[in-house]
Amino acid sequence: MKINTNKARQTFVQRVSIFTSGFLLPAKGKGTSTPFSILKEAPVFLMVGIIATILDWSLYAIFLSLGLNYIVAVSMSFFVASTFGFIINKKFTFRTEDKVKARVVIYFGIAISAWVLTVIFLKILMDTFSPDWIIWKLFLRGTVTLVVFVYNYFMHKYITFRSW
Repeated sequence: MKINTNKARQTFVQRVSIFTSGFLLPAKGKGTSTPFSILKEAPVFLMVGIIATILDWSLYAIFLSLGLNYIVAVSMSFFVASTFGFIINKKFTFRTEDKVKARVVIYFGIAISAWVLTVIFLKILMDTFSPDWIIWKLFLRGTVTLVVFVYNYFMHKYITFRSW
């Protein structure tokens, strides 16, 4: 019995595509998704995230040094950095140009949920460790940032910047 290798290959690719569609397909606005695009998008998202984090933490440190409460400081710095992140990720990471108003609303809905997670985790850590030094506060903020970064990537990839 002869096996049609083209048919077998096509069936395999279809099964892999179905399996990976929830995890590895990009959120391109023009519907040009290809498997394993996460390998292209994730490093760009990481670079944008690093720049946004530097902006966020710099503002956070400035606000703390001005005597603001850490929740007020993290809120203000977070929203400035989130605005920056939306603009850059829209243009360079996920390359979406369509439905901008809807994407802004979704993006900031996710940003608000990420902010809530940030404040909750930061409050738990601050109450648990009661840091007095600004370096320790920045370290705890870094720990929270890592958790929220992973959350943000997947939420924005599969919700905000998905193909419509």
